[in-house]
Amino acid sequence: MKYRMSKNIGFQVKDVEKAKHFYESILGLKEPAQSDADEVEFRTHSNSIFKIPGNENLGPVM
Repeated sequence: MKYRMSKNIGFQVKDVEKAKHFYESILGLKEPAQSDADEVEFRTHSNSIFKIPGNENLGPVM
């Protein structure tokens, strides 16, 4: 069986707005148009990074 790496990476965070602020002000990424979903998505040249609300630290989900 062949596995392929996804271009999506998700991080569960307790405070999505705080994470959004960090990614925008420190890393310089911009959030695309808002969707109806609870998560926040940032797009880079090669990946989409999602910030998903939650209380557990599950590590990155690829």
